Amino acid sequence: VSQENVAIVVASGDIMFGDQSPGTIGADSTAALLRRARNNDSVGAVVLRVDSPGGSAFAAEVIAEEVRALRAAGKPVVASMSSVAASGGYMISMYADKVLASSATITGSIGAFAMFPTYQRTFEAIGIASDGVGTTPLSGQLRPDREMSDDSKRLLQLLIDDTYDDFITAVAASRGMEKADVDAIGQGRVWTGTEALDHGLIDGLGNLDFAVEVAAELAGLSSDFGTLVIEPELSASEQFVVDLLSIATRSGVDVSHWLRTPDLISRLGRTLDEKFALFLRFNDPKGMYTHCLCELN
Repeated sequence: VSQENVAIVVASGDIMFGDQSPGTIGADSTAALLRRARNNDSVGAVVLRVDSPGGSAFAAEVIAEEVRALRAAGKPVVASMSSVAASGGYMISMYADKVLASSATITGSIGAFAMFPTYQRTFEAIGIASDGVGTTPLSGQLRPDREMSDDSKRLLQLLIDDTYDDFITAVAASRGMEKADVDAIGQGRVWTGTEALDHGLIDGLGNLDFAVEVAAELAGLSSDFGTLVIEPELSASEQFVVDLLSIATRSGVDVSHWLRTPDLISRLGRTLDEKFALFLRFNDPKGMYTHCLCELN
């Protein structure tokens, strides 16, 4: 490891609350990686490689706080957008010293929504009813076994509007823009990297290598600086499996024979699971999301 390094932290997948495994961005797990970079004396700057359509609004804010902490510690942060850095993915990027994307990156999608699933019609279909007496207009509301009242829907909409207002206010402050101008290009609309540059949402176009060079320049590192990928550490059982597969491969064993080819039903189930997994995994404690729906089809 070099004496001076640019750390690379990858944030790829949907943004979820708590600790998450690789392939998903966890508020706690990704924040921990950024903290490791902040506490590592050999790290002079950080590149946050983002490939995410967003997710939990609260989780994105937890990660954004660690980006701000890195900058406060004197370690420049460069956000390097991959194929998608939209909504919550843009939120965790916008606080960086520099925000870079490729010309084809899907970004923007500055917006918010909430979900509160109810299943009263399913209950009705099987003969189950819900009833009671309340003393206030909101008594018995926000229960999944009851339809939301108009008052409840208006309350939820107020929370969505407030979250959206916080989002565009933060974008305006971080990008040096007027709030009205951010709202004009917000409203959930998505942009390519080239369009985002024209709108002032990013600072330039470039790949990951370019982002590393920019980060080193911002930190004033010497020309022989190194790069340090900060990634989750494997548990003992995970490391055992990795080592076992590695030994088997080096011994000439074709590990693909260990896998059973899924039948038609299994493949169909997997396809449906992939389509609906996003909604099933939503776990924001407030039920508020900044997620681009551009990848759903």
